[in-house]
Amino acid sequence: MRRTEKNRFFAVFLGLMVFISPAFISCSGSDSGSETVVQGWVSAQGPISGANLVFSNVAGDPIYRTDEPATGDFGSFLIAVKGFQPGFRVAAKDGSQDGAPFPSELRADFRNFDPETGIIYINIATTIVSAYLDRHPDKT
Repeated sequence: MRRTEKNRFFAVFLGLMVFISPAFISCSGSDSGSETVVQGWVSAQGPISGANLVFSNVAGDPIYRTDEPATGDFGSFLIAVKGFQPGFRVAAKDGSQDGAPFPSELRADFRNFDPETGIIYINIATTIVSAYLDRHPDKT
């Protein structure tokens, strides 16, 4: 598949996700037995496929992790998170890019996230912001 075909497919896929996914998303509280469906993308100058995701609360305690790779060929994911909280950090690990291992961890921090309308983006910029927030916990 040529790059322009991939970009066109990616745009169509994203459009379908925006229109179809709200029917499958349910918002839940912080009950650890409940599940909330979230969607997003992992990228670093291109999609990161086959990445595992780890969700942590604001204090850094893990609340949910995927048992199998969560991102598809285009770096997208649509998963049910157990114990979802509107304030969280999500990290993507052990993925690949263009068939080669991607050795870095990417992450993003979210506050007051609404899974019914929000999309999680995990990339280099969100990783830099997350590292900044680690060093400056008084910032928002």
